[in-house]
Amino acid sequence: MKITVITAQKGKVIGAFHGHAQPLKAYRSAPGARPVAGPGQTFHELEVPDDLLPKDASPEQLASFPKRVKKYLPKGRSAAR
Repeated sequence: MKITVITAQKGKVIGAFHGHAQPLKAYRSAPGARPVAGPGQTFHELEVPDDLLPKDASPEQLASFPKRVKKYLPKGRSAAR
């Protein structure tokens, strides 16, 4: 499954969503919105197992998500955009 994770400067997980932000640029002619990384934040477009962020995630799964996703994040800023 494709997800995008937004992290702060020290790797703190700020948020995540299903899909990748890059393909959303193709829809510029249509009204819409997309997430934007703030100052010091980075997008990480990842391919992860489906059970990492299920669409029907329970509150417990969502609470543990930042800890579980860290092993999929790159160990530096070179792989992030």
